[in-house]
Amino acid sequence: MGKLTREHDWSLTPIGSIDQWPQSLRTTVSNLLHSRFPMFLWWGDELIQFYNDAYRPSLGKEGKHPTALGQKGKDCWPEIWETIYPLILQVKSGGNSTWMEDQLIPIFRNGHLEDVYWTFSYSPAFDEEDQIQGVLVTCMETTTSVLERKKLVESEDQLRFAIEAAELGTWDYNPLTNQFTGNERLKKWFGLSFNQEIDLSLAIAVIVPEDRHRVKAAIQNALIYDSGGHYDIEYSIINPITNQERIVRAKGKAWFNKKKQSYRFNGTLQDVTAKTAAYNKLKESDDRFHNLIYSSPSAIGILMGPELIITMANESIIEIWGKGTEIIGRSYFEALPELAEQGYREVFNRVYTTGIEANFVETPVRILQNGKMTHKYYNFVLYPQRDANGEIEGIGIIATEVTSQAEQNRIIKESEARFRTLAETLPQLVWMTDEKGNQEYASSKWKDYTGIEPTGPETWQQTIHPIDLPVIMSAWNESLDKGIIYRSEARLKNSKDEYRWFFVQGEPIRNEAGKIVKWIGAFTDIQDQKDIAVKLKELVNERTKELQRSNEDLQQFAHVASHDLKEPLRKIRFFTDRLYIELEENISEKVKHYLSKIDSATSRMSSMIDGVLLYSTIDVVEQLEEQVNLAETLLSVENDLELLIAQKQAVIEYQSLPTIRGYAVLLYQLFYNLISNSLKFAKEGVPMRLQIKSEVIEGEHINSMKVPKDLQFIKITLSDNGIGFHQNQAIQIFQTFLRLNPKDKYEGSGLGLALCKKIVERHYGSIKAEGVEGKGATFHVVLPR
Repeated sequence: MGKLTREHDWSLTPIGSIDQWPQSLRTTVSNLLHSRFPMFLWWGDELIQFYNDAYRPSLGKEGKHPTALGQKGKDCWPEIWETIYPLILQVKSGGNSTWMEDQLIPIFRNGHLEDVYWTFSYSPAFDEEDQIQGVLVTCMETTTSVLERKKLVESEDQLRFAIEAAELGTWDYNPLTNQFTGNERLKKWFGLSFNQEIDLSLAIAVIVPEDRHRVKAAIQNALIYDSGGHYDIEYSIINPITNQERIVRAKGKAWFNKKKQSYRFNGTLQDVTAKTAAYNKLKESDDRFHNLIYSSPSAIGILMGPELIITMANESIIEIWGKGTEIIGRSYFEALPELAEQGYREVFNRVYTTGIEANFVETPVRILQNGKMTHKYYNFVLYPQRDANGEIEGIGIIATEVTSQAEQNRIIKESEARFRTLAETLPQLVWMTDEKGNQEYASSKWKDYTGIEPTGPETWQQTIHPIDLPVIMSAWNESLDKGIIYRSEARLKNSKDEYRWFFVQGEPIRNEAGKIVKWIGAFTDIQDQKDIAVKLKELVNERTKELQRSNEDLQQFAHVASHDLKEPLRKIRFFTDRLYIELEENISEKVKHYLSKIDSATSRMSSMIDGVLLYSTIDVVEQLEEQVNLAETLLSVENDLELLIAQKQAVIEYQSLPTIRGYAVLLYQLFYNLISNSLKFAKEGVPMRLQIKSEVIEGEHINSMKVPKDLQFIKITLSDNGIGFHQNQAIQIFQTFLRLNPKDKYEGSGLGLALCKKIVERHYGSIKAEGVEGKGATFHVVLPR
């Protein structure tokens, strides 16, 4: 038809010679001629006709061909013009496309008027201004299939009955008595007597021999409890009276008692003879288009003939090829030469010549997509396309891009390789299991240590010390049940039958959905740490005894030091007072200054001795633990610091404070030191303001110890508006004898906050400081309630 179209004298038609045709007409005619699907075109006001090779057989051996080419539609089809012209006019006037199935349209061909059935679609063909200039017809003659279906309906009365009737046969079988019964319709189909019950073997005998064994196996399987009792099978029967054969579909269910014994088996029977026959008839003509009609999101294409001409392709495969729809109608490897360079021409030819399909999984493919060479991975299948006689006529392609999946699998493989390499270099005994705990891998260090190849739970369990096995198994089972980290300790036997202590830890590996897919862990040798721990325990016990002895000595020393260290200071202060009295009238300002310095130094020395003694004896002096009302404690501190509070014009604000269990004397000293510290470092000329707040908090890390979460603590916060300090000094501030400010400006021994820290720790609490230079300081004290 391409040759005839080129040779036709179009100058004699209203559309003129080919060189005068608009591009839209050239494109439409080109697509039509290259299509393997029957297509017909009417163009222009006179409806000038074009058609392709696939359509030409529909015109018959004699009659309209080749006269119809270039002919006006009205002149070509006078016998059906009244039928088809309204459809053409509907499309040309801007109406919707039409679709007709198995439509009877008689045409003149082969020398006479024939009744011809068509399935066809009329759709608009547009020019460059997007105006409708023609009507494109895609059609297929269905005369043969329609007549066959009519002949089938007319010749098979029983088939018509099956199609028209909606009734089903019903059956009921008692496995305990082997008795079978059915309704009248079923017994009529099976040619059985209308007795109430019959033996199952009588019904089985009606089944055709080639299906009988399969049906018996399906029944036996349904009567097994673990099968769920489901029964669904299709088979053929022959009525022993009428010799009529039927194809039936049986669906049923077996019922079981508490002993898992089947006591009843019943269901329905449907005559599917007509459905199966019609399906088999239609399948021959529809097989070529089956995969397109029932296409999935996968990319699908059809290549026809030894040249592998691209005849059909869905949007997905067009996108993969990256060449646009213009490659339809071209040879596959002419359109995609880069695939031929990768050796795929031989693969396609092998499928075409042998009829054996080829499957490819995560295969790298280079394709020139939209002018750019891409490297991607695909899963694809090449399968032979066969005609009604079973002869190969083409190749079908089903493809799915899996680039991300392939890359992920590659990364996983590389990751597993790195993991195994790392596991082999570590001194630990590294292992890996599946999500259920079944062993998948163990490093070679396991065999090196135990001398046993790990093949399953029984192998590694026999290396665990019998006493430790219940403990480690309990921890492992809990981790599997709850999906938590697995930790335990156990003694493992080595190849010399010696036990050493190991610590084992395993972690669940989860996928993107959060589901556990693996467990990875390791056994770490801790025998040396265990040995050290035993020695340390012995040393601690010995040191504890020494401390008990030294505490007694320290208390004696404190008593002596309190007297011997302060006695010289008392004498210095006494004789300084005497000098004041003796020189009262003749004392000079310079001497007064010197005496004042001596008095200040002795006071500071006395205070430092008191602080050192208290700091050194706080852990050894026995205190009575009792309920301490912190509000009363703060009131006592305020009374004792009354003069200094007035001097600093200080205001101390606090609400009700709780009662806690502790050492009253030490808690008094704690808050005395903190409050006097705020008063000491108040800004000159600015009234001092101290705010004290308290709150109950749950358990937290106290002194690096993790305490139970349900244990309650009291957090007391003291904030002032004094001179403050830089935050990087927040830890140094609690060191002994450390002073952040000049000695001549602020008195003190450098022990006050160190003593506070020691008192808090004596109560198993914590203290920390926050400061801003020039804006004040805040202390956070946490004490067990």
